[in-house]
Amino acid sequence: MNQLRGTLRHYCTALRRWHRSRGFGIHSPFAYRFVSETLRGRPRNRYDYAPLVRLCAGRDAAGPLRHILRRLYRIVAHLRPSHVTVIGHDPQHLMTDTAALIPGGTAARPMLIVTSPPVDTRLLSRTLADEGIIYFTDLRDSELRRAYDTLRTDTTHVMSFTNDREAIMVSRHDLPKQEYRIWLKGH
Repeated sequence: MNQLRGTLRHYCTALRRWHRSRGFGIHSPFAYRFVSETLRGRPRNRYDYAPLVRLCAGRDAAGPLRHILRRLYRIVAHLRPSHVTVIGHDPQHLMTDTAALIPGGTAARPMLIVTSPPVDTRLLSRTLADEGIIYFTDLRDSELRRAYDTLRTDTTHVMSFTNDREAIMVSRHDLPKQEYRIWLKGH
């Protein structure tokens, strides 16, 4: 029953998510730039995917994983975390290697990529408290969904961007608490 309700909600909010993912209704300059340039990956930004293509050559990185890797590459290039840690399953170390393609930023901003349980919510909370970034790659898992919902309600100064299957949480002291339901390619 919950799965059916989630599926119906996903389809009922599709138009609004599509609208938001184009930047309409987003009034925060940071959120607008993050959605339009980073998450959508507009062609005019011309991200150089050549290193990513070389990295994935000979590895099984097709379908949804390819979209996730390209999105991760753009997020790391835009936000420049100081270090990236993968929690959960990382097939062929693709996510770790993708994040390593971009040199880390100078600010001590950690990034966690959460792919599967178990999840330590204290570590996630500490990451957001340190103005970090958390990328949930599969919210269809009930434990990851529960962790995301807990963080979303218990934290301040966090912007979250989600399509109900993936979520990116960005914490900065100058950001208001806001959740954007958007349309992400690949799902």
